[in-house]
Amino acid sequence: MYESYLKEESEIDKKIMKNHEIDYDTAIKFVSQKFPQVKITEEFKEQDKKGSYDPLTKEIFIYQKSSQAVFHELGHHITISVSKIAGDIIKEYAKNEIMAEITCYLLFQKFDDHIDYNFAYSNVWANRITDVFEIEEFEHVFNSISQFIEKEVGNIQ
Repeated sequence: MYESYLKEESEIDKKIMKNHEIDYDTAIKFVSQKFPQVKITEEFKEQDKKGSYDPLTKEIFIYQKSSQAVFHELGHHITISVSKIAGDIIKEYAKNEIMAEITCYLLFQKFDDHIDYNFAYSNVWANRITDVFEIEEFEHVFNSISQFIEKEVGNIQ
């Protein structure tokens, strides 16, 4: 019975974590064209983690073929390198993950303004938002990221 429960929970998790995607190659091309200083390395391998970002080398590592992973890791580049909000990468991990996910959402909106994006990944951190952000800080960071994307990316269509 417990095994059935675990299988059912796993299926629910898969549905919750499934998100809107655009074509993977389109996402890769977009990042290469709009952010040429960012290197993308594809290392497809079986693991839970979809990708990672190294702010020192400005390199995105993609472990699963997912446009959401590409844009999320680009979100780290934007929030860490451009907006300079990294702080202590370990102490402020939740803050960085939330901002990367919001940046991912804003980038997806550039491709489809009727996007069905459920913020499943950032929901993991949602209970910590009030612990890591003052409302004014959150608004400021969100606005600066939005303005950056509008200025640097513009319209896709």
